[in-house]
Amino acid sequence: MTTTLLLPLVSLAATALPADDVHAQDARFLATELEGRYAYFEEIADVWDDASAELIACAEAAETDRAFFVALEAFLTLLADDHSFLGSNLASSPRLAPSGIDLWPIWDGDRLVIESVRRGSAAWDRGIRPGLEIVAVGDRAPGEVALDALHPARDPGDARAWAWAARQCVGGPRDRPLALRLRGPVGEHDGERNVEYAPGMPDAAEGPLSAEVVEGNVGLVRVHDALGDLALVEAFDRALEELRDTRALVLDLRSTPGGGNTTVARGIMGRLVKDERPYQRHQLVAEQRAYGIERVWVERVAPRGPFTYEAPVVVLVGRWTGSMGEGLAIGLAGMERATLVGGRMAGLRGALGTIRLPKSGIGVNVPVERLSTVAGVPREDAAPDVVVPEGDEDAALAAAIRVLGGR
Repeated sequence: MTTTLLLPLVSLAATALPADDVHAQDARFLATELEGRYAYFEEIADVWDDASAELIACAEAAETDRAFFVALEAFLTLLADDHSFLGSNLASSPRLAPSGIDLWPIWDGDRLVIESVRRGSAAWDRGIRPGLEIVAVGDRAPGEVALDALHPARDPGDARAWAWAARQCVGGPRDRPLALRLRGPVGEHDGERNVEYAPGMPDAAEGPLSAEVVEGNVGLVRVHDALGDLALVEAFDRALEELRDTRALVLDLRSTPGGGNTTVARGIMGRLVKDERPYQRHQLVAEQRAYGIERVWVERVAPRGPFTYEAPVVVLVGRWTGSMGEGLAIGLAGMERATLVGGRMAGLRGALGTIRLPKSGIGVNVPVERLSTVAGVPREDAAPDVVVPEGDEDAALAAAIRVLGGR
């Protein structure tokens, strides 16, 4: 998943059609494309006719480009999918998960509890830690906010959709800070406190990665959300040259929420294998829907570079390991080149494709392929080999050193 930028909407002034006709044509086009191409369409098939008809009606009623854009944003909540988003945004558009949020909340019955906090984020700097309960978002109960975020056609009893709605509670509009009321874990204390902050990384690292040698002669490479930048491949090559004599390598992917592309990921993996190996399974469901013939293929990694780093590898993962970060992690694990250590990953589903609306030019990004490990486990369900709870100290890194035979 890529982080969207604040971009102006394409002007409709040059078209000869009234704006409402243009909007309606785009809405019909989107409905047709999603029905054919969205990789998880079966989840919404039973409510599709009514929901798509409502989108078209809203498009016909939209008198401005902005109103149409807002209607598109509201319609995409039907998918309840963190990996589905518009290619541009308004200042008031919701923040994306995981790239735009600092907290990862989960439901514990009807309580909304923070499972994970992005280390180094604004929330982390405010002292927010896993285990705290979110009592209120603004002045509203989390359940109310989540229900409003969910499309009216979606069932709150759907666990996956309801989990998506939980993450909407800690995003909010981009043009205002997030206001939360927090309570300590049950059994510790009954105190509550209010916090207000703008989610983000105030001290974002420079460059695509950082590299160092840590205790026990272990190389540590931290990727700085740059899996879409070819400069990362060159930087990784330089880092590997410096670390080639280390006894093991830790590759930290816990800050890769923005996703990336397979070229960069294969560039990294290719330095860690001596022979060609499969790393990820793809399924293009649109072809099966259209023709009844399944299309599946396995993507492979070829070795590259002046030498292969053959020492053991541990990959650190967590909730801000997203999209291509998840692909890189499951690829190294599936090729038996790495042990995954940390927490559950973001669980972003599928490979993105862009549906470009022909009249307005707005891009709609949705998963168009299903992805899985080479063993057939859906990428979004992949779990670390060694699960490490979060804390103030970097427990996952310490666990990685232990896995590699250190102290």
